[in-house]
Amino acid sequence: MSGMRAVRAGCWLLGVALAAGTALASGKFGSIVPDGTNVWIGAASGGSMSNAANWRAESPKGYTVEELFRLHCVYDLRGLADGAVVTNDLTAGSSYPNEKAGYDTKRFTLVAGVLAAGEPGDTWTVFQKGGTGLYFCSPCSLTVEGGTLVWDDAAGDMYPYKVPHKYGSGTFRFKRESQFWESVGYVHEGTLAFTNGVGTSTYRWQLYDGAVLEIAGGMSSIAQIGSAAGVSAATRLSILPGATLDLCTGFNNYGSWVKFYGDVTGEGTLRVAGGGRHYFVRDKVSALSFTGCYQPYLGDLVFGAADKPLGLAPAAALDVAGSGWAFLYRDATVRALTGAGADGGVSWPADATLTLDGAAGETNVYAGRLAGGAFVKKGADHTLVLTGETRHSGAIRVEAGTLAVRRGLSRPGLRAYWNFEDADDLGADASADGLMSVAVRKDPTFRPYQIADGVVGRAVHFGDGQDMKKGGLFLRARKADLSAKACLPSGSQPFTFSFWMRPTKGKCGNGTNFLHVDSGNGTATTERDEATMGVNWGNGFYFGSVKWDEAKGASGGLQPAFKNLAFYCGTGWTRGGVWNDAGDNSLYASKAVIAAFDDANYLFDGNWHHIVGTYSNRVMRIFVDGRKMGEKVRSADLNVTANPYIQIGNYDGDTNHTYQGDLDEIQWLVGAWTEYAARDPRARRAPLLPAPVAHWTFDEQKADRGYADVTGNGFDLENVASNGTAYVEQEAVAYADDPSFTGGAAVVKAKTSYLRLKEGVDLGTRLTGSFTISLRTTYPANGTFFMLGNGAAANSVYLGDENCPRMQYWMVGDAGASRKFKYADSGTYGQNGKATPSAYGVNTLVYDAQKKVLLVYRDAVLQTRAADFDFELKPTQLQWGRVGEKSFANLRLDDLRLYDTALTGAQVAELARAVRQGAAPIETTVLPPEVRVEVAAGATFSARGVVDCVLGTLSGAGRVDIGGGSTLRAADYAAFAGTVSGAGCLDFDGAARMPSAATVAADVRMEALRLAVADAGRADPFVTTAGRVLVPATGRVTFPDAAGPGALAGKRWTLAKGASVTLPDDLSGWTVSPEPPVGWTFKASEDGTLTLSIGGGGTHIFLR
Repeated sequence: MSGMRAVRAGCWLLGVALAAGTALASGKFGSIVPDGTNVWIGAASGGSMSNAANWRAESPKGYTVEELFRLHCVYDLRGLADGAVVTNDLTAGSSYPNEKAGYDTKRFTLVAGVLAAGEPGDTWTVFQKGGTGLYFCSPCSLTVEGGTLVWDDAAGDMYPYKVPHKYGSGTFRFKRESQFWESVGYVHEGTLAFTNGVGTSTYRWQLYDGAVLEIAGGMSSIAQIGSAAGVSAATRLSILPGATLDLCTGFNNYGSWVKFYGDVTGEGTLRVAGGGRHYFVRDKVSALSFTGCYQPYLGDLVFGAADKPLGLAPAAALDVAGSGWAFLYRDATVRALTGAGADGGVSWPADATLTLDGAAGETNVYAGRLAGGAFVKKGADHTLVLTGETRHSGAIRVEAGTLAVRRGLSRPGLRAYWNFEDADDLGADASADGLMSVAVRKDPTFRPYQIADGVVGRAVHFGDGQDMKKGGLFLRARKADLSAKACLPSGSQPFTFSFWMRPTKGKCGNGTNFLHVDSGNGTATTERDEATMGVNWGNGFYFGSVKWDEAKGASGGLQPAFKNLAFYCGTGWTRGGVWNDAGDNSLYASKAVIAAFDDANYLFDGNWHHIVGTYSNRVMRIFVDGRKMGEKVRSADLNVTANPYIQIGNYDGDTNHTYQGDLDEIQWLVGAWTEYAARDPRARRAPLLPAPVAHWTFDEQKADRGYADVTGNGFDLENVASNGTAYVEQEAVAYADDPSFTGGAAVVKAKTSYLRLKEGVDLGTRLTGSFTISLRTTYPANGTFFMLGNGAAANSVYLGDENCPRMQYWMVGDAGASRKFKYADSGTYGQNGKATPSAYGVNTLVYDAQKKVLLVYRDAVLQTRAADFDFELKPTQLQWGRVGEKSFANLRLDDLRLYDTALTGAQVAELARAVRQGAAPIETTVLPPEVRVEVAAGATFSARGVVDCVLGTLSGAGRVDIGGGSTLRAADYAAFAGTVSGAGCLDFDGAARMPSAATVAADVRMEALRLAVADAGRADPFVTTAGRVLVPATGRVTFPDAAGPGALAGKRWTLAKGASVTLPDDLSGWTVSPEPPVGWTFKASEDGTLTLSIGGGGTHIFLR
């Protein structure tokens, strides 16, 4: 080392290079001694590296230039001028023998050191062109003074394991991918730079005081970065704009003790992956300087410690892209909070505050977790949408802009849902997956608009005598391919299409077609490209009025509009029901099912009417207001496109096709309703996840060391020991954000031990067709560690890792490359099996047999997909651990589930959120029910697509927006002086009064009332609204403080006052506790006041 330091002192010769010669056959390549130096004496502008005339040899053993080309050689480039280029065209290779089997040293040129010098701003380039790669030895000194040496050559480590040392005040810049391997590099002085995505993914870099590691352009990977404690702020990791550094953990050389005490600067992206934790610590410094994006992907970023908290620059952003976490130990402010990772998040102390100060005009969507103290939303005209699960204990303060909680509405099978509740995005898909938002065509003479009196909340209206030609039309143009999303019903898959309609009498054509699902026949490229938009009638379905009588055809005369309503399935163009204009009913007889009304004005009575069309096994049915009005059996399967256009409104504007009126609550579902669904049109918050066929939590072992299938279906796993004695073991599992969530994991410590499906059970009886497999496991394993199938590749699924560094893959169907789906990034490099919480990942494989689509997710983020994928699973066997001849150690499995359906993206996200909850997962909520929310004047708190948004307290003078189909309630409103509005409902329980200073314009729903006896007799209502007061058909009233039924006798409570009160026809679905001995009733007065009266204490006559 002292000889290398002499170079910096000014002798400009490598002492080690001129010392004793080398032993060609020694094989001690870990601490090589240079054989000599080739000094550049050619043109100052550069030239050919292989031209011996460009070099002068300096060797203590008298080696020539050509001989040094094949030995451990130092290359002295100080003779080059600014802008010089030296071309590597060396092809001779090395004279040294292999270090170990598999490394052919004849394929590359060995570099023991490099020297370059000049003025700041000078640049010199070594460029590979036809030559063998220049491979660094161990150690290798890279000394650059003043300028920048660009190494545009495939530097590598086929001569393992090299230890490069960067010296000098200048910059050594790697510009081409380099194969550095499982070792440590040192930056003593100046700058070491990676450009154009060059990286050293299994290399740890250690920086000395004042040294800089620079990342410029593309994504460069290194395993870790570290430094000694006490280095100055001049010791920097610099990530330039547009560049990404991937701290990918690596393996073998990963050190959990390694910390970086320097500064981080730049505006690029710092990503962490591979399951490791990466520590940034600064002494006596409050925050890092970095203003780019921190991205916990599949690893953790730790900023300081509890006793040495380190903050972030307020201009920095956080993006939780996977299961990784950002750990903070003090107050912090960021400019953006985003991320699709459902199981990752941000953690900060309970006594600290995380603040988002967002930029005006931007919207952040965050699907991860929040765990800590107070959370503050700042930034006027900025919106933060929370869709994940938060667990922080402090208050939420919305000081500016909008904070929205959103999850999407659901009912079993729901795949798309248009409820027209958002006036700014009228065609938004309100389902949990939200894939099918449609846009309003900008016809210059007509646009549909939102109306207030929908069947639930708002609706959409078409008409009012405006020019309707091709107007009022929604469509989803072919902007994005949905066919591989494995979500929407397609092909001959059973489906239900449900909607509510209120057509305007005298304004609809007798052949109107107003709802279409088909592939289109145009070339539209945007949602408003009207000129090329068309309809492909044959591979979808639509609804419309029928102009001919079903039995008589044209001979029966032209039928009035909506005297007959048809559900057309793959008919081609027609307005005549089963008849075409030529009087032929053979083409459509089995393709159109018709609801014929005795009263031609049935749908024109001014009320909402519920229409349902279903398809299953060639059977088409149409329901109207709860009655099955028609059924037909098609002669062939329907073939619904997987990538549809959705058209809502007028197909054409002539009088025969015009639709004027209202539509609401349009829902498209997988599966055919066999009976009419409940009249409640809302998509309520039903559990997203179906019951699994098999589920193993690994929280505890059975007496025989096996693991039980917690579903009760009997698919238990048996534990197979290595050498008959060493079994798969059990260990505790902790979660990064909350130690209270604890469970267990199976861990392979002894090679060849594994788990398998017990004798006598066969999953093939339950898993036929579509399926989903989900494992929360660690990595890497360097081989296949999971198999579900019959052991034959053609009918089995495998999960494993391969290559160096490790890359995870699913293999489905056979061993061919087309059937292997790798995660094409460094996320699965791993840390050699170490079991930090962030080393786990939720790996999910979804196969939709109907669509022949395969999708691969990790931590709820879609990684890859394959269409037209034909596969049959035969799951007679299941193995984890040893599969075939492969065996592993340090392999862990925390959760394994099998479903007999293709989960949607929203369901996969819910699975990633709920996996920690074990055998009986609780449906996760965006906010904890005890959360305190304060909304400042001018700010907005919004709940959309969230049924039962429950708050602990609601305070402040700002606006609360409740979206259609959503409900919100709080336990305490005492300090609220703002407004509550929106198409949703304020779910009021009577436990707390709404202050008179507050303004409520939303509907108020009373379904679960908790009243105090002491409030009886008060004239002022608990809540007053400009909207409606709604009392559903079922509900309950409880009096927690009532000593008994007698305490309620003869008392009356004024509950609410609104523009109107809606009461059910029958109150038998309600209960009162304690149950009054005489009776009780709700009463609605003419001024919109709702009261509850209890009988007893005299004579009472109850009127409603």
